[in-house]
Amino acid sequence: IVSIDMGGPTVSLEAMIRDVASAQKLEMVARKKVSHAQLREYFRVDTETKVVTKPFTGSFTEGGRTSWAYEGTTVDISGSGVRAVFSESPPAEQPVCLEISLPSAKKAVVEALAHQVRSRQLENGKYEVAYHYDEIRTEDRDTIIGCCLDIQRQMLRLKVHVKDDE
Repeated sequence: IVSIDMGGPTVSLEAMIRDVASAQKLEMVARKKVSHAQLREYFRVDTETKVVTKPFTGSFTEGGRTSWAYEGTTVDISGSGVRAVFSESPPAEQPVCLEISLPSAKKAVVEALAHQVRSRQLENGKYEVAYHYDEIRTEDRDTIIGCCLDIQRQMLRLKVHVKDDE
């Protein structure tokens, strides 16, 4: 799988290496285009909840406070990542610590070490950022998946109620 990012939308292709021309150059043949949805390990659900992104390592100012933190709202969430909207663009070069407040009955907050997969500026000046979890406790991933299943059940109930009302 090869991801191509030339400033616009990221394109992913399944390719076969035909020749290694040098240490910096590969000759490849594209087999097929791959969508981001096909690369996901877990199903995703649309939900809005609070997410905070902070530096993971060594980005501290005097007094022991982090040098930055961005609070945003999720667009969707899964067991492998989250997509969120922020008023400013969070740094993309380094791993971050995500704190996600899940919209479940328990009101759990889970944490994960993550990296930014892609970011784009929206028309309203905000930034939509996708993160993939690099390290997450098994219990936190299970909590996220349980929350996703709860949201799916709620959506199915809502759909049934709307259909019955017609």
